Amino acid sequence: MLPTTLRLPLRMLPQPDETTCGPTCLDAVYRYWGGDSKLAEVIDRTHRLKHGGTFAIFLACDALRQGYRATLY
Repeated sequence: MLPTTLRLPLRMLPQPDETTCGPTCLDAVYRYWGGDSKLAEVIDRTHRLKHGGTFAIFLACDALRQGYRATLY
């Protein structure tokens, strides 16, 4: 029987402000897989909305540019 939950040993850095949760999570995934980008670089590369936040498509595009696969639901 498969486990009902799966926990990856991700190390999340504190997000710098209240609107950078997406890039901060993406940075944790990159670091989990051996990436060496800095959080500030990930934030700079992902487009921010005028009033804060990031659309998932911008996070996926950054992942694709970094050589990862991305699936949006």
